[in-house]
Amino acid sequence: MIIPAANRIEALVESEAFSSAVIRIAPVALCVLRRSDGEVVLENPLSRQWLGNGHERQQLCHGWIRRAFDESEQSSTDELQMADGRHLYLSFAPTRYQREEVLICAFSDITERKQVELALQQARTLADAANEAKTLFLATMSHEIRTPLYGVLGTLELLARTDLN
Repeated sequence: MIIPAANRIEALVESEAFSSAVIRIAPVALCVLRRSDGEVVLENPLSRQWLGNGHERQQLCHGWIRRAFDESEQSSTDELQMADGRHLYLSFAPTRYQREEVLICAFSDITERKQVELALQQARTLADAANEAKTLFLATMSHEIRTPLYGVLGTLELLARTDLN
């Protein structure tokens, strides 16, 4: 009876250590927030680096907690722009951890993607402006070439119908 219980405890300790290692080295920022007061229960170093520890973090966290536990809210994702200009994609879900209602949050840095989207939008705007300029140029040149060309064609037609003597 003692050996199976000891094996289960050993497996539980091993599982806890493995989970802690996975959270610590994850390439995304992970944090677990207590529902009652929004305090951080667990987080990885990337979460501390990206989110900091200030008052702004607490305000943001309370908003996520309220949304996550709201029955009518369907969305469990959000995009945030931090004070340093970094764009973060947030996924969150309510759950239980250590016999408490908590919110687990995962943040991915999407700053580069946002910069690419902005560059593409600017390129599209420039391409549209260049296309409009080209169209205006062709319309203007067509008119400018057509008007004297009609005069030349008319004169040539008159010369073709007239006997040259």
